[in-house]
Amino acid sequence: MWRRRLAKRAVAETQLQKAIKKAGLGYGYTTNRDMPFTVEEQKKVGLRGTNVDGAWFGLDVVCFYDGPHHLKDRQQSKDERIDAVLRGRGYVVLRFPYHPPLTKQREREIIKTCRSSLKRKGYPAHANLEEKLI
Repeated sequence: MWRRRLAKRAVAETQLQKAIKKAGLGYGYTTNRDMPFTVEEQKKVGLRGTNVDGAWFGLDVVCFYDGPHHLKDRQQSKDERIDAVLRGRGYVVLRFPYHPPLTKQREREIIKTCRSSLKRKGYPAHANLEEKLI
C-alpha cells in the first residue's frame, strides 16, 4: 500500500517538473536533490535527510511539492523549521500542497506562482516568462 502512495507522489512530482520546463521556466531549474547546505549544517538544525523537489539555486528559489503526509503535525513542524532556515539564508521557499492525482488546475496554479516568484527575483531576461498554456 505505501509503495502505491509513494509511486503516486513520484508521478505528481515528475508531472510538475515537466510542467515547469514546458511553461518556459526550465532555465536554471534543477531537480538536484541536495539541500543548499552541508550535512553538518543539516544535522545542526535538524534537517538531515531533507531534499528539495526543485530549485533555481542561482536565484535562491526552492520548491517543495507537499503530498498528504505533510498535513501531519510532526511533518508540519519539520517543514516550518526547514522554511525558517532557508529563508534565513535568503531563499524564497515555495511550498505546494497537493493530493494525488495532481489536477491540471492545481498544476496551472503552481506554475503561476513559480512564474510570479521568478519574475520578482529577476529571472533571466532572455527566458520567456510569457504565460504558456499547459
